[in-house]
Amino acid sequence: MKLMKENSNTLFDSLIPTTGQRLSERRSRRVAFFASVTALVINTITEIVSQFDGSGRSGLSWTNVIMIFSIFCYATAAFLQKGRYDLAGKILLTLSGVVQITALSFLIGIESQVHLFLLLPLVSSVLIFSSQQRFWRAIAISLCAAAFIYIEVAFSFFNFKQHLPIEPQNVLRVYLIVDIVLLTISLSGIVLFFAFESESNEASLEREQEKNIALLENMLPKSIVKRLIKGENRIAERHSNVTVLFADLVGFTNFSRGVSADRVVNLLDDLFCEFDDIALELGAEKIKTIGDSYMVVVGFDESVHNHAEVATRFGIRILNAVKEWNLSNQVNLDLRVGIHSGEVVAGVIGRRRFAFDLWGDTVNTASRMESNGEAGAVVVSNTTAQALGGSFPLVQREVRFIKGLGETVTWLVAPI
Repeated sequence: MKLMKENSNTLFDSLIPTTGQRLSERRSRRVAFFASVTALVINTITEIVSQFDGSGRSGLSWTNVIMIFSIFCYATAAFLQKGRYDLAGKILLTLSGVVQITALSFLIGIESQVHLFLLLPLVSSVLIFSSQQRFWRAIAISLCAAAFIYIEVAFSFFNFKQHLPIEPQNVLRVYLIVDIVLLTISLSGIVLFFAFESESNEASLEREQEKNIALLENMLPKSIVKRLIKGENRIAERHSNVTVLFADLVGFTNFSRGVSADRVVNLLDDLFCEFDDIALELGAEKIKTIGDSYMVVVGFDESVHNHAEVATRFGIRILNAVKEWNLSNQVNLDLRVGIHSGEVVAGVIGRRRFAFDLWGDTVNTASRMESNGEAGAVVVSNTTAQALGGSFPLVQREVRFIKGLGETVTWLVAPI
């Protein structure tokens, strides 16, 4: 038998990671766009500064060509990330950065420390690729590391001579200062933006978790939800003394054949929402609806000692609700209610769309009380009648044979 932890993973535990994954992907897209814009701005500023470097060079050099082409690539990457081609934009951003910095290093030499800018695509690769893009993240990091090592080895061990040495020394100092300042600002900006997005995502994730918990509490008892959140392996519990109620709309199946599907759903929704409100008010725990049947249990909460009385009061209230519902919707249907008290086993079953349910003789007997009841009345078992202890006026019905129970004494709750 599979443990409940697997079930939990399909509903509660899966809701939060799914939301977290979605937020993580949104953060990675926003950080990637920010990095693309940052690279675009840095290259534009660097290209402008290079026009006033005092070197006396004129015309379009290879350095200018690389810078202009890189600016185009970063602008394209930002455009792709704002559209539906997020991954393509991230790959273009990383690849453009590595190729540009490697080419510039061999053109102007490493004295300007331009190769340190490989830290930008390296850090960006860690931050811009989401958890679903681990493969591309690994490729990007490896590419940055390989380019850095290649440049260092080429200049340090093979005495590679740059194609365009920077002269004089004051120009080199300008490049050093500009590169270090821009590199520091860029790295700080990307990291700070990532931190801001992470904090924003955490706040969003907390809000989503609260919504998910509220959703589960609409589907399951709060005690069960708490156990699911704690990650218990199996959700099963035995309640020695509770009261189970079944209610069924008499003749609704025949009625539904003559009306539209929308009207059927709307009528049931209106009525069962009213039942839900009454259950919440009285402290009854809704278990499920099956077609036009409604099932509740009272007594899960240990603070409710008079569970038989609460269930009976609930039965009377929903009978009155049906009368008002008939008048407001111009229909004429009755409700049959059956109640029994005793021991039940409760638990969560299933892997997909799992459900909380009850099992045991108490459930079966309550169902028999309803099916052998009377339209427009509440029928209780002898056990429930004894538990009521005179709280409600009861009328004993004729002893009758009930399938699975034999000769059975039942009681009718007299109208109040």
